[in-house]
Amino acid sequence: MFGRKKCIMHLWAVALILVLMSCFITPAWAGAGDLSVSMTSHAAGLISSSDAEVVYRLNDPVDGQNLLFDWNFSHGLDNHLQANMERVSLRTSGGDSIVINYDTELQYLKQNDPVELRQLTLKMIDSGKLQPDTDYVVEMASDMESNNGNTLGKTYAWYFSTQGTDDNEPSDENQEESGSVSPLTIDAYSPEAIKTVDEYEVIYQVKDALRRDGVHFVWEFSNGIEKNLVDNLNGITLKKEGGILIPIDRGSTTQDQISGNIIEMGDFKYTKQNNPELRQLEFILQSCSLEPDTTYNLELDATIQANNGDTLMMDHVWTFSTQDDSISTPPESTNDGSGGSGEGSGEGSGSGAGTGTSGGMTVGFHADDLSPGQTILHLDFSKGIDDNLEANLGRIKIYEKTTGKTITYSDYQYVREGTTETGNKIRRLILFLYNLKPETAYGLELDQDFAANNGSTLGYKYAFEFVTKAANSGSATIVPTNQTQEEKNEEQVVVEKANIAGLNRVVFSDIQGHWAQKNIEELIERGAINGYPDQTFQPGRSITRAEFISVLVKALSLEPGSGRIFTDTANHWARTSIATAAAHGITNGYDENRFGPDDLISREQIAVMLQKAALLSYAGEKSVFSDTELISDWAADAVCICSGYGVVKGYEDNTFRPQRSATRAEAAAMIVRAITIPAE
Repeated sequence: MFGRKKCIMHLWAVALILVLMSCFITPAWAGAGDLSVSMTSHAAGLISSSDAEVVYRLNDPVDGQNLLFDWNFSHGLDNHLQANMERVSLRTSGGDSIVINYDTELQYLKQNDPVELRQLTLKMIDSGKLQPDTDYVVEMASDMESNNGNTLGKTYAWYFSTQGTDDNEPSDENQEESGSVSPLTIDAYSPEAIKTVDEYEVIYQVKDALRRDGVHFVWEFSNGIEKNLVDNLNGITLKKEGGILIPIDRGSTTQDQISGNIIEMGDFKYTKQNNPELRQLEFILQSCSLEPDTTYNLELDATIQANNGDTLMMDHVWTFSTQDDSISTPPESTNDGSGGSGEGSGEGSGSGAGTGTSGGMTVGFHADDLSPGQTILHLDFSKGIDDNLEANLGRIKIYEKTTGKTITYSDYQYVREGTTETGNKIRRLILFLYNLKPETAYGLELDQDFAANNGSTLGYKYAFEFVTKAANSGSATIVPTNQTQEEKNEEQVVVEKANIAGLNRVVFSDIQGHWAQKNIEELIERGAINGYPDQTFQPGRSITRAEFISVLVKALSLEPGSGRIFTDTANHWARTSIATAAAHGITNGYDENRFGPDDLISREQIAVMLQKAALLSYAGEKSVFSDTELISDWAADAVCICSGYGVVKGYEDNTFRPQRSATRAEAAAMIVRAITIPAE
């Protein structure tokens, strides 16, 4: 009897210990944040992620009258199903709640065969609750709980837009604005910077110190921003370290005065073109000069708005430092350009590279050929990826936008050339896709774990979009029989032929009536410049130093010379033209090793080169520009001389804007003026 009581007492003691332990020890299987969720019904891009919230944006508008969203969870929800359903909410982007009927509009599916599913479905058919062409957000609360006690641990939100009433037949003019096809993102930018994302903002640390009289930033947006351009420019501020506001010039143009595809407003230039698609904003500080060896922040506010209403959603801040005057631009006698000390210390791969960082690598996207029979896509990375190439290839997803069907690339090639120090660094992955559908939109996604050789990753998902051309467009490729490989690489031209007075002449659709039309046609007839495969010239597009030199050498019919081969031009397509120009004394490069062939050429750089090419000296009346003090010392004489001959001219406000990157039209006009000066 006593033994039985003792046994019972022992059992009660063990039970009491277990109860006490349960009060103070959290089971490992009940940790917050171990439940995960993914949307399976629609493609979406990651906008931001923090300890409190994960935000996505659906890539395409949805039918508000036939709304169907599916999510799959890592664990079952059915033990707490009613409570979990009530943790799903729907509202407008302005905050107005939309009532969900949890009995009829939310459904839960649990199955193990043939595919394991723990699926929650939101279904609203002909409910009349959602309005067309409107932004909404559906959210799941952080305490969404699985059967084993795990929770999401943070709020998950999916932003989306409903289709407009005329989304099935958008006009060409308003196609971009007919509905949100993606969040407003900055798809590409310069100068090179290290990107990090925190809870409230995206921060870019510019790698190299900038010349204080040569601050030039370029952003490419996923959508047009010109319909709100005045307000958007007001959302861009420049601050000195410590928060001191630096005044910048945003122009005096009102929103209703804005028109055209190239818009210049003070220190800003906005370019819109459709083929290839480009929505680019440039900031070239000319209204003031910054202090040397000082840190500044250039901030783009989260409220910057696209034409379709999307916003950046987070502040984007570029932190940069100016050069010390003691290491400023070399003198004009040894320099023809914007100078600089190179691009930093390389990608950090190899011995002593370190562990890398999440978000420490960036990627740019370019569609080299959109022919449906052979589509060629370029992905240019800031760091090498070849040590992890096989794994990285598995982190690429290509799919048809309308159906979501996954596409497998046919072949690939990895290109690794040069270094940061030599200025010709290329870390490029080329994807080849054969037999895609014509005139079809495709998406390309890179996983956030896409890894560099030094362990850095993209940090979050990158999403790009491309549209294939029509099949058998009937265009003809013109390749002269005596064309060199360099010329083939420069621009492959697909043009319309028009028989004018018995001569075959090239006709470009976008220069008719353009102010530089005659100059452009003059260079075309000389065989000095070409257009693009879509039968356009793209006069408002910026031109690189290599492209400008190539056109100038051809326009002057210079014999190839054995001039300097710069370190960064040894394997460049324009190396022969650059060497020829150097042999004729037209260019000296940034220094004896670096030419910067792929840098955009500035207006003052062009003046220096043209003054040397045309052997111009002081003559005639020189123009006095209102921003003369912004012209670099090494370019001042050349600008003065060229303006006296009418080779370079100012803008309507009497500014020259010396550091502004020249357009193809401006370059053509200046070259023609220089080579047609009457002999004295």
